[in-house]
Order: sequence, then structure tokens, then C-alpha cells
Amino acid sequence: MTSAPLRRAAPVVVLVLLAVLSGAGAATAVARAPAAHDGLVWSADGSLVAGSVHRGNALAFRGWNARDGSVRWELPISGAKDVEGAPIPEPASIQLSADGNEVLLVSGRGLWFWRAGSPAARHLKLEGETELGDAPRLSPSGGKVAFVRGEDVAALDVESGTATRLTDDGTDAGARNAAADERLRGEHPLLELPALLWAPSSRALLFLREEPAPAGSTSFPLRLGVADLAWQAVRLLDLGAPETGTPVRATWRSDSRAVAVERLSPDRTRLDLLLCQTERGRCVALCAHPRAADDPLVDSFRFFGSSFVWSRVEGGVRGLFEYDGFGREIGRLLPDAWSLTGVAGFDLERGTVAVRAVATRGPGRGDAVVISVPLRSGVPRVLARGDDEAVFAPAGGAWVHGWHDAHGRFHRQLVSPSGEVLRELSPTSGSEPGG
Repeated sequence: MTSAPLRRAAPVVVLVLLAVLSGAGAATAVARAPAAHDGLVWSADGSLVAGSVHRGNALAFRGWNARDGSVRWELPISGAKDVEGAPIPEPASIQLSADGNEVLLVSGRGLWFWRAGSPAARHLKLEGETELGDAPRLSPSGGKVAFVRGEDVAALDVESGTATRLTDDGTDAGARNAAADERLRGEHPLLELPALLWAPSSRALLFLREEPAPAGSTSFPLRLGVADLAWQAVRLLDLGAPETGTPVRATWRSDSRAVAVERLSPDRTRLDLLLCQTERGRCVALCAHPRAADDPLVDSFRFFGSSFVWSRVEGGVRGLFEYDGFGREIGRLLPDAWSLTGVAGFDLERGTVAVRAVATRGPGRGDAVVISVPLRSGVPRVLARGDDEAVFAPAGGAWVHGWHDAHGRFHRQLVSPSGEVLRELSPTSGSEPGG
């Protein structure tokens, strides 16, 4: 069955005196788009990493505990059948709940949901339909799946099978909610926002919205909306007039009450950082960085308690900096001997951030490295070099190190935050990562 859409929230008039980055209590994690790397995917709490396991021609997914490398669960795929006895197709991607105990298998033929310990996966369907829709996203709690129906956002309750339409104003000729097609991506090539992004609490959903083109224009402005399932309301974030820029990346704060939005100017020469309070839709600008129009966007923003880290180019070198809750610089984290190419992982508990960078001077100039950078004090430590794979947990500090040996075999090792190798995950022949 399908229930009615959420109501649009009434306008709220409010004076904002201060944009506070941290909510009640310390922020310990952020929500970003689901990420997989060559078949590996981490749970949001960093307690489990899952990947493909091949036994001859048989495929399965296995989840390893980050704490000690032990196997928590294994889900057979090849030859497996769901609870109705139908074969499960090989999925294109896998999504995990925040604790790693619920699994969503996504394929071109539909979605299958599995909970650790269950005898078989369950095909998710709506009443009278065989497919669930586009852009599916499993909620952190594992209890809901957000998806796109037509030009609107909806959410399916996994247990009851009830779908709730969260928006009701999407049309082919007008506003398009959770837009993510090739035309939109072609018009905004630097856009890195997914169509749908759950809040850590699973009680709200951020979605990308394409507005109709203004008269005389062929450009479709982009906005961000928040569907609040707890308050049964939908609110659009006030990101400013379209001519001020386009949102290209967003990060939920761990308390699910605010979203950091990176907004790119129309000429691509400035990147603004906004903090948006999702209950009111009000956004305030924290800081802005100039950039060369042809520079790639670097994934570097992370909340860090009441402060945050973000990158900018200074003297031709991209550095990583810490800022306070007002957007004022506290200090440089990555020495200028390296130029940042991206943030790989974040361990708030130990106060370190793992980054990908390129050496800017010395005998190794131009070499790619992965470095563990202390956020408060200490010396950066090189973890991997060259083409080595480094896939970090979103929290907790564990990571997977992958490399090819002299015989061309690909190896993966699960590594603890202290650097201890916990287990070998996937020695394979050739260059194809496996299980």
C-alpha cells in the first residue's frame, strides 16, 4: 500500500544569531553518500567491512569485523534463492546499514533485503508492482529504503511493505525531486551530490531538486530539500538565489539537525561553505575559497566536533586546514610538503585524518601517498605509496590496504588503527580484486 505525501512545512520566521557546528553532545560521525571501492563497502559506524568472495565461479558477500578481522556474516549470491524461491541476480552494488547487519542488494532487476542471521534475502516490492524505482538508498537504521517514483521522493518501510510518498509536486515539465539523470549531470559536471542522502538518525532525507528553467533561460536551477519523516514535513533549504551558485556536495552533521553544503559559483571560481539548519531551512555562510575554474573539486570537508576541516589552495599547494564554528582558520593540518588530493578517512576518537596527497618536493616529488595526519599534535605518517589501495572506515580508524605483489597477485589486508594487520582479506591472481 502507498500512503499520502508529507505536508509542506509552514514558513518559519526566525533570527539566527549563531551557526553552531556541533549539536547537543559531541559529534562523532557524519553522513555522506554510500561508498564502495572495488567491491568493498564499510558500515557507517566503521565496525564492519564487506566485500565479494569468490570460490571458483561461486560468488558471495562476506562481512568482516573491523575489531579483529573475524567473519561476522556471509551472504551467498551464486545459486542463491530468496524467501519466495526465486533466484537472486548478481547485484551491481551493495549497501549496508550503519551497524553492518542489514544488507541491500541493488541490481537492474530490483532490490533484495537481507538481515544477518536470516536464512534468505527478501525481494522488496510494492503492491501490484515488480520494481521499486530508481536511486534506492538504505537508511542507516536499515528499516527503510528511499527511492524515486516518477519525479518524487518516496520511502518504503521494509517490515510492513508500506511506501510513503514524501514529495508530491514533481512533474516532467516542472520541478523534479531527487533528479539524477544524465542530462542534469551533463549540465553540472562537478556535481557530486547523490539524488538522496539519509540523515544519520534515519528520520530525515536530503534530496536534490531541479527547478524549472526561468523564462528565457535553458539552465535548470538546483536546490536541496529535506523530507522530515518525524515531523511529517518537507522544507527547501535557503541556499540563496540561483545566480549565487549551485550546490555540489553536502554532508550531514551527526546530530541530523544540520547539513554543510558546498556551493560552486556560476563561473566556478569560488566555493562557498554554508551551514543549513534543517528544521528551519535557514543557511548561513561560514567561509569561501577562490579556485581556478578548471581545478577539480576535492572531497575534503569533515565535521570535527565543534570545528571542521576543509581544504584550499595556497601558494599552488592544496592544504588541509581546521576551522572553528565561525569559519575562522585555526591552523594548517597537512604540511606543504604534500598537496592534498582527497580525504580518505577520519578517526575522530584518535584525532587523525587519513588523506591522499602528492609530494611537492624532494626525491619523491610527484609521488602519490596516503598519510595519517594528526588533528591536534604529532607528526604525519605515510601509510601507503604509489598505486596502493587504501580504503578507510568512515569511523573508528580501521582500513584496508591493497597492493600487487611481484607476481601480479592482488592482496588486501585489514589493518587496525594502530597499524596491526588483522587478516588477509583477498589474495587473488591478476589485477582483479576479489574475495
